Amino acid sequence: MDCSLIILLMLKTIRVKLLPTQDQKEILLATMKAVNSACNSISEFAFQNKVFNRFELQKQMYRSIRSEHSLGAQITILACRKVADSYQTSIKKREELTLHTYRTRGAIAYDSRIYSIQGTSVSVWTPNGRMKVPLQTRYSFPDTREADLCYDRTKNRFYLAISVEVPEEPQYEAESYLGVDLGIVNIAATSDGVQVPGTACEQVRQWYLDRKRTLQQVGTRSAKRRLKKLSNGENRFKKNVNHIVSKTLVALAKDTSRGIALEDLTGIRERTTVRRAQRDRHAKWAFAQLREFISYKAARAGVPVVLVDPAYTSQGCSACG
Repeated sequence: MDCSLIILLMLKTIRVKLLPTQDQKEILLATMKAVNSACNSISEFAFQNKVFNRFELQKQMYRSIRSEHSLGAQITILACRKVADSYQTSIKKREELTLHTYRTRGAIAYDSRIYSIQGTSVSVWTPNGRMKVPLQTRYSFPDTREADLCYDRTKNRFYLAISVEVPEEPQYEAESYLGVDLGIVNIAATSDGVQVPGTACEQVRQWYLDRKRTLQQVGTRSAKRRLKKLSNGENRFKKNVNHIVSKTLVALAKDTSRGIALEDLTGIRERTTVRRAQRDRHAKWAFAQLREFISYKAARAGVPVVLVDPAYTSQGCSACG
């Protein structure tokens, strides 16, 4: 086989906004309610009978779920898989098994048999038959695999999280590496002397912390709703910053034909202690997310990434040692 013809692909999730009419919104909400109700029935059977294998669960529940919840064949199979995967994840993490429940408006999965993208619209399965919904996107989706239909209750919007296959560039042999030190005061500091200060992030974190303290003291239902919105906003801010930083670091390494050397900070929260005043700051240090973003962006660009022991790496000067 000619190795030059082998193309490595990676899965990427693209979040696309749907533009349904009011009637279509009602149908989509009814679809999510029906599927999640089916998932709750499947979950109850799985928990009571200790059946967590996907195929066995499908064998036991397929006919009853289809008849009781008026679901199609493929969406029933996907519902069984969703429940089985949820329990399998808990088993792998060695968590105490409890009954898994699903929210009425929780995300539901589609595959290529029950949804298809046609230009700037998507055709999705519903209990009322196929429905064509416009998309707000500038992308084309030639090789879609699966998608999750998601509903944002706070904004009353629907999204489609679409899994697409994108090609990876061949990984080159790095003669040297760009060392990256991850931290809180400086989000990232490179061996070239480039620093990404965390001052702006610290100011935003402090603003959110003050607002949350005030709302927690109020304790009303509307205050709790506002608290949830604030948490989502803070998470989106951190995610955006990590995307920008990871993109910059990967571009810097690729432009100089170097790899990236990252500290292996796994378990650092368990290994270190901080003062009470610093706990919130330390707990919200999103180093794992930044490392994940660097890893997948580097894989797509063909940049090699290695993990190194962080011990004493911050005590020596990168220029003179």
